[in-house]
Amino acid sequence: MMNTTRWAIGTLGLAALLAIATTVSASHHFDSSLALGAPGEDLAEIYVFPSERTGYTVFILNVNPSVKPDNVSPFDDQGLYNIHIGQDKALSTGMTLTFQFTGSTGRVGLVQGANEGVGSRGRMVGEFEIGQTAEVGEGLKMWAGSIRDPFMGNCVGLARQHVSEASGKFDPHVYDNAVDFFEPRAVGSIVVEIPNSMLGKSIYVYATAARHLVDHWVQVNRMANPLLTHLFMHFDTQNTLEQVVHRPDSDSMRVSTISGHVLRMITMAGTHKDDAIAYADHVVKLLVPDLLGYTVGTPAHYSAGTMEGRALGDDVMDSMISLFWGTPMTDGANFNDDRHQASFPYVIPLSTLPAGKPPKWDERPDCAP
Repeated sequence: MMNTTRWAIGTLGLAALLAIATTVSASHHFDSSLALGAPGEDLAEIYVFPSERTGYTVFILNVNPSVKPDNVSPFDDQGLYNIHIGQDKALSTGMTLTFQFTGSTGRVGLVQGANEGVGSRGRMVGEFEIGQTAEVGEGLKMWAGSIRDPFMGNCVGLARQHVSEASGKFDPHVYDNAVDFFEPRAVGSIVVEIPNSMLGKSIYVYATAARHLVDHWVQVNRMANPLLTHLFMHFDTQNTLEQVVHRPDSDSMRVSTISGHVLRMITMAGTHKDDAIAYADHVVKLLVPDLLGYTVGTPAHYSAGTMEGRALGDDVMDSMISLFWGTPMTDGANFNDDRHQASFPYVIPLSTLPAGKPPKWDERPDCAP
């Protein structure tokens, strides 16, 4: 596997560092200066769950938290979007699906290997048009376009939690406002159904986005577990940057950062007084390496106790803050049934909504603590 370039770290300025340290806008938004400057390559979420069709699995990669209801493509023509699917945690076998866009046309590529070099496009297996369902090579079913953001999350509460954590004064009421920051928002989405025969029994999934700069490709972002950087690495800019520009084989370098954040939080919250170290170790084992595991053909469910794929209705923010606090917690943003559907493409395209925009679009809340 080709090593991911470290160029992105060297380009960070003070303004970008401050923005990364203070920005909270979703599960995985704006973790690097490149992501801040190129939101088209910024990753939001990844989902893995069984298809409505027997024998298929759905993969959804959401990108670009700056999408507006203006009929402009949410994807960057300079970007390369990748869904890496390993058949073991070491990613020694598997494949990568790659997606590129030129105007309204998307290209699907297939790479043999789940952890190949940045910029690997693989052989082309088909093309499709944004906003239209298409059958392409290898039995893949595709859709891509702008959608209602299905993520549920109390951004103000998370910002208040960060203030509380930084001050060392635990506040159990940070989420009492119970406002879903994402309900009136939009993102870009790539939806693909894959025959289970291509996957194997168990898979380990993560996503990356890269951008072509001058004469080389640079990895802009990476994600698998939701809220990993915004909860378990918050305030640690350097490790956040290392996380997003590298691959899962380097994740052991960030074990102490994750366990340290967990220990600080459960100490403040007063949970796990008798087994703090063991609990922090447990959390690390769940999150490192940063991969989304899934047993093919089984129901998907992502929670603090069961990280088995991820369905569109899973309340992952509740799950992750519960894991972080060491006790069951809710952020009060717990409903998204109107932001996904049971049939392909499973997400809600903006084109199907009145005026082509989410309800309450003009009343979007901010994220100030």
